[in-house]
Amino acid sequence: MTYRTPVVGLYGRQSADLAEGLSSRGIEVTQFGSIPNPIELRDTDCLVLDVSGQSTDGVDVYDRVRSMHSTQPLVFVTATEEGSLLDAISDDPNAERIPRTKDGVPIALLSSRCKRFAGGGGASIKSSIQKTANTYRTGGITFYGLWAFAIATYGIGDFVSTLVALLFVPGLFEGNPIVLAVLQRYGIAGFVGIKVVVFAGALWMGIRGARDSDWFGYYAPPIVVGIVGTALTVWNTLLITGTVG
Repeated sequence: MTYRTPVVGLYGRQSADLAEGLSSRGIEVTQFGSIPNPIELRDTDCLVLDVSGQSTDGVDVYDRVRSMHSTQPLVFVTATEEGSLLDAISDDPNAERIPRTKDGVPIALLSSRCKRFAGGGGASIKSSIQKTANTYRTGGITFYGLWAFAIATYGIGDFVSTLVALLFVPGLFEGNPIVLAVLQRYGIAGFVGIKVVVFAGALWMGIRGARDSDWFGYYAPPIVVGIVGTALTVWNTLLITGTVG
């Protein structure tokens, strides 16, 4: 698919780096000091709004823009933790979000969004993107399924099999020196504490990945925890049954 030269409107106090980056990728950029009116945007393919500043209310900007531009394609550049705006635009077929992280704004991704709008994608493109983005929602089936796997293996399987091995099988002891030290000092409560800390850290990474549409950050935590839990449970079971020793 080929694209004509996109024409992008740019609004935001921290948008200088965006203008430079988009221009370097062959996009015609017009910067605005305030939210432009419909006449100013008549030849614009999409409006990029940088609301990543700490004092900027992204939802308020979205509402103000939509009051003047009901169907204008919008691309919001937000702070990584900007979840309220994501909720506000989730049902808008002509609005998307690009995160500004500590490493800056992914200009390649922003440029791609602008070029797609310039190609006439609009609602159909957003629908396709939204379908993919639904994979990264923290309330989706995939999210619960992955974490059910992690809880069943690492949270329950390893926990139960470890206790059975230690309490009911003579001669077995905890092989992990860190877990052993915690068990000796704090008992079962300490063992539970280790698992809570692991799950809390992994869950935080997974939710962060979901909000950033980062497939690796989303999938990796529960999968890794689940694989480790499966391996530990199988090993404990083999020890308990005397298959290995």
